[in-house]
Amino acid sequence: QIIKLSAYDKPSSLGVSITKRGNAQVMAGQSMRYDLTVANTSNVPLESFFWHDKIPYDVARPTTLTTGTYSARLNYRILYKTNYNAT
Repeated sequence: QIIKLSAYDKPSSLGVSITKRGNAQVMAGQSMRYDLTVANTSNVPLESFFWHDKIPYDVARPTTLTTGTYSARLNYRILYKTNYNAT
């Protein structure tokens, strides 16, 4: 007797949603907020995800960097450099 079995995996649907928000204008001495939200819209977990973005540091100096998530324990690596010269 021959038994035929077919199994199909649901195809992977990869996707990432990136939203950027920030102040349109700030006065000298005011805080400028720049929010970046990255979400996995895939039907599978993302592994080794890398994303690079330029924050407008030519007009502002970063004083606080905050990361957070409510659904997973993740490791973050944030690198930044400025063109500020304290001479």
